[in-house]
This record gives sequence, C-alpha cells and structure tokens, in this order.
Amino acid sequence: MRFIERAIESTRAQTFSDWEHIIVDDASDDGTVEVVEALRRRDPRIRLLPRISPGGSYRAAMDGIRAADGRYIARLDADDLSTPWRLATQLETLASTPGTRACTGAWRSIDEDEATLGPVRIVATHSNQVLKWRLCLESGLVHSSMLIERDAMLELGGYRSRAVAEDYRIWCQLARRGWLAVTDELVVAYRVHQDQIVAQPGAGDDPLRAEVRQEHVEALTLARWRREDVRALRRIGSPSDPDRAAASAHALHRWASAWRGDRGLGPAAVVELDALTRTLALRHLKWNWRHLRGPELLALTRAIRAEVDRTKLRDPP
Repeated sequence: MRFIERAIESTRAQTFSDWEHIIVDDASDDGTVEVVEALRRRDPRIRLLPRISPGGSYRAAMDGIRAADGRYIARLDADDLSTPWRLATQLETLASTPGTRACTGAWRSIDEDEATLGPVRIVATHSNQVLKWRLCLESGLVHSSMLIERDAMLELGGYRSRAVAEDYRIWCQLARRGWLAVTDELVVAYRVHQDQIVAQPGAGDDPLRAEVRQEHVEALTLARWRREDVRALRRIGSPSDPDRAAASAHALHRWASAWRGDRGLGPAAVVELDALTRTLALRHLKWNWRHLRGPELLALTRAIRAEVDRTKLRDPP
C-alpha cells in the first residue's frame, strides 16, 4: 500500500489520456482497497478488481489482462512509476516499428522516497536479433516497462501462476518471435526497496529464473544444456572460484558458437554480438586469469575469434 497512490497518480499524469487503469487487489488487508476507491471516485478511468483470496502477483495480473477492454496492456507494478510520456512514446514506437507487438524502454532506479539512484538505463540494443541472444545472459529489462498487445499476451499463454521470473519468460518469448520494439526514452522509474523479491539474497539464481533461462537457451541453440552450464553462462565475467571460472569459459564458447551458427543474423547483429562476446571474454580473463588453464583459455580465444570474413559474406537483413 505504501506506493500504490503514487503509481496510480503517475498514470493519471499521462499525456496520452485514453486509458483505463485496472488495479487488481490480491486480497490485501493493508488499506489498499480504500486508497484505490478514493482515487476511483475522483477519476472514473480507474477500476478496482478485488480478489477474494490471494493468488500471487502473476495470477492477479492475468485477472487484469482478461478484464481489460483496450488493445494494449501497459504493465506497472504497484511500487513503480510511469513517466508522463510513457504511453504516448511506447505507442508511437510500436507504430513505427513494423512487425512488433510489444515495447520496452529506458528506466532508472529510485529509492523509497523517489530519490534518483544512478543514471538512466538504456536497453543495450534495438535489434531483436541481438536481444534474443543477450537474454541468455541477463534480462536487463524492467517488468513495468512492458507495453504489449493484449492479444499477443494471450497468444503467448499469459503469465503462469509462479512466484518469480514470468516477466523474464515473456521477454524471452517476445524477443524470439521478433515482436519486441525498444525506445531509448525513459518510460519508468523502478523503485528499489528491501521488500522486493529481487532484492532478496540469491534472487538471480532462483530455480524458476534458471529454468526460464535454460528454456530460452535451449530454444535458441536447439541443444540440451545442463542447468549448471546455464548458470555458468550467467556468471561469465564475474569473479569465480577455479571450477566456476572454467565452466563459465566453456559456456561462453558454446553460446558464441551457437549464435554464430544462427543464419538469420544480419551483418549488424553479427558485429554487435561479436563485440559483446569479446567484452565478456576479456572481462572474464580480467577477474579469473589465475584460475584458468589451457582448455579454458582456448575456449575464450575461440569465443572472441574475428567474424569479419563471414560478416562480409552475409546478405543484408
């Protein structure tokens, strides 16, 4: 309840005014209903859907999606804020990016008092071809930045009733289908506080998140990956013990070999992914060179090998 009023007010401040804000209350007992009802009396575009029994955030979100009448769904977690131009910018980006059905954008962190924490975080690439492979390594996308066609969400099967990582799964599915547009405009303020699930120790290696990453990696590489190898890929470039450093080096080589075998990549995507691979390999060497032996060093060398000749032979995308 602490932040819900500010989240709703950020929607009311949108420059694009043709919206309906559906708030699903997951059987709370903290006064959220009273806050929302007071705002609803002031603005009929606000709609409250109370649940009788708690079902978790993703099940509640699906209630809201099914109840929505509009063509698009703009996600906003109760502790985050949309920028005033968020809806207008993302709708314009979708309209100008053929074939896309969802949009993400830049974000910045704020604390509990809405003080800025760090710079604006711009999505690393505008290319779906690159983004789908980057998502094997990390997400980097904020759930509250998701604007998606309602029908597209339903075609993907919506959110499953799980504790975490469903946003990550949807991002991966969107990128694999080439449906994800990106804007560099700041669209959301992401609130950092101690009660967040992602703020809990070990959240990045949560089994459900690891399962989604494994599912995505296997879908792209068309090969089986052990869960520990997918985790090793995520740790590339981080300080590790000898066993983990070696596993990450081999995982990076395997990932790089897979994207280099993707014949659908255009020249620009190859150059971008090659630069990313080289950066990760050099970072891994910086932090772990004492732990690496001949086979691991060879794997890193192979991962960063030049792709110039093959790029020149590629047809334009």
